[in-house]
Amino acid sequence: MAKINTFEEMLTGGHPNSLGNTVEVVNLILADRKKLEDLYQCYYSDDEVVRLRVSNAMKRICKEHPDWLVSYIDKFLINI
Repeated sequence: MAKINTFEEMLTGGHPNSLGNTVEVVNLILADRKKLEDLYQCYYSDDEVVRLRVSNAMKRICKEHPDWLVSYIDKFLINI
């Protein structure tokens, strides 16, 4: 059985138009940049709400630390 990403669990559920725990996830990542890859991996979730919230979280992180996302630019472009 595949291990479920902690951020995926945090971003699951609730009303699809709500942020859910997105802000909490962002704060965890801002406190520890090494967790950014775990958030990125949530783009591969089967849950479309999770993927939407990941995008929202990435946008918020980019506003604080745009340099943190430079290494992800190619990954974003490939997955379009």
